[in-house]
Amino acid sequence: MSKEATGQMGAIIGSDAYWSKVNSNTLFGSLMASRTDYQATIGQLGTKAAAAIEEVYEDLSNLGAKIRYLPSSDRNALAKQVEGLYDICKMSGVSVWHNNECVHGLNLSIMSPWTSSFRDERGIEKAIEFIERSRFSGDAGMKLLQEAARWSISFAAGGDREKQEFLEAVAQGNLSSRFLQDVAAEYQNRHTIQRYEGRCGYPVGSKAYMTHLESNVFGAGLPMLICAASGNPDYEKLIKDALNSVADQLGRDLDTAIRENDYITDETANRLKAVVTELDHCRVSTGALNSKIEKLAWFVGGDPAKIKDLQKALNDLGAGQHLKEDGVYGEKTKLAGDKLIDNISELLTDPDKVRSLSKCIDLYLFLKDSSNAFLTPYWALRQALKVAMPVLERTIWKWGAEHYLRPRGYTVAALLLEHSLNKSPSNLYFPESHWVTQKVMESRSFQKVFSNLKKRIQENPELYAVDGSVDIDFQESSSDTDLYYGIGKCKLKYTCTRKNSSVQISFAIADKYNFDRIRSIRGDTENFIETEFELGNLANDAGLISQADGVISVYHSYISFKQTIELN
Repeated sequence: MSKEATGQMGAIIGSDAYWSKVNSNTLFGSLMASRTDYQATIGQLGTKAAAAIEEVYEDLSNLGAKIRYLPSSDRNALAKQVEGLYDICKMSGVSVWHNNECVHGLNLSIMSPWTSSFRDERGIEKAIEFIERSRFSGDAGMKLLQEAARWSISFAAGGDREKQEFLEAVAQGNLSSRFLQDVAAEYQNRHTIQRYEGRCGYPVGSKAYMTHLESNVFGAGLPMLICAASGNPDYEKLIKDALNSVADQLGRDLDTAIRENDYITDETANRLKAVVTELDHCRVSTGALNSKIEKLAWFVGGDPAKIKDLQKALNDLGAGQHLKEDGVYGEKTKLAGDKLIDNISELLTDPDKVRSLSKCIDLYLFLKDSSNAFLTPYWALRQALKVAMPVLERTIWKWGAEHYLRPRGYTVAALLLEHSLNKSPSNLYFPESHWVTQKVMESRSFQKVFSNLKKRIQENPELYAVDGSVDIDFQESSSDTDLYYGIGKCKLKYTCTRKNSSVQISFAIADKYNFDRIRSIRGDTENFIETEFELGNLANDAGLISQADGVISVYHSYISFKQTIELN
């Protein structure tokens, strides 16, 4: 007997308790508990990350030139954390103003607003080395330097020839007070233990300081392996992994429920589809999640009375094989419904069964449309078939993806087709690590294009400075049939960037998934080519019809990856 689908962790799929358990295994557990507004949560993270960067900027501004006296390990670690926080801002679309200044300042770059271009770094280093070797090292030398910088060398020496010679040797002919001030400050900071604290009370760049920033953004400290204190603050990956974990867990739980022939209510189905849309907006590949939800939400709706009506109608038509009319949608009820659809043409020829068939189709395919109850049996049947047609078309396409394309290795074509069957499919984004992108990169069609481009650049390295595009047709190679069925022909854009003795090429494909012209039926019969009646062309034309019926929806897919060419 079927039951309401539950997840691996024991909660009903789609319930608050379910999301609480799913989120608890990810970053979102401490951020949103049982909620599923992932996009809004990422936006909040971006706002907090921007505030954290501004706090760093304020602390660095207060330090000014003293930034150089922070331990280099602290400066480097904090610079990485600022970059990680900026990645969150980019991911969430939140503006931030001072990330570059913070990174330049921590790296002691000449582009830092706190770096003085007038400091004689080499001269300062020589002066300090001389002081360390002289008898005036320590507090005595520090006092002399400070007086000389404030007044003059003669004043500080006070007629003492040895002090005069010491200060002149330190100055190295540079008699400006600014130089002596820089030497004195540098010498003091090297010999004095100081704490340069931020407004939070922790030393800037210390582990406590960086943990404080992470707590402000994420609400709690992060695991050791991915926190800034460990030197690996890849916050963007942390968020993406959390989103993918949510999608993967939902997918596994839905697969289990389908195998066990469980069900979900209409309300739960709507909530789950809203979550899938939410994940889509976060650029998570949700694959066939919506189709799995539809399988589990097959009209059950938690209404036993309507299921009993269906079971009785199936029994009346002889499709039920003495179904128990218990109001529970189980395996036998599902098989009886499938049998009804398989034998519908035979049933239509039996006038005695038209009324029952009309009612049964009404229940089986569009239960919520109650208007047919007031029509005559003939018109009820006609209206039922009209409304059912998109459902039947969608079922055929889903069956083709699952039982024809996938078993033959056409996994890309199956994925793109299944996604198009959603009512409002989001655009798909495939990064370099995605298996779809890897299949494109390994295809003979791409390798041919890349080989030609590689040869041109190696023969004339100056070509690295150009951007361009080239048409790629996956039909040209028999080994690329999967990509031909899924993508067909497209434009491959590329951008070249010189890196020392190599050229890095960024490739991008933007493809529109649609069916735009008839292939198997020609108007000019004199030039008719018989070979055009092949499976791919017939499927294309069927797809064009389903697209017009609103069964197949148009969307875009984006593929991006990089390749490197070594120059001779």
